[in-house]
Amino acid sequence: MTRSRLHRVALTSWAGSWPPLLLLQAAAGWGESSQQQARRNALVASTALLARRRERLDVEAYLAEHAARRAGADDGTVDRVV
Repeated sequence: MTRSRLHRVALTSWAGSWPPLLLLQAAAGWGESSQQQARRNALVASTALLARRRERLDVEAYLAEHAARRAGADDGTVDRVV
């Protein structure tokens, strides 16, 4: 067994009992996991904003239609829908 292989095996076997190595492993993967979480958060926020935008457009269309029907009903030109 070569020296570097022996060193890797020794570090791997110490991983469970040597806290500084665990800390280094966690720090090494922090950037990637942080980026992935930020992307997930952005996707969730984008989806929520899209749903709000659709709802707002639906409400605006309904209110415009309601206002037009009401204006027509005041003139007597549109039948009231019950």
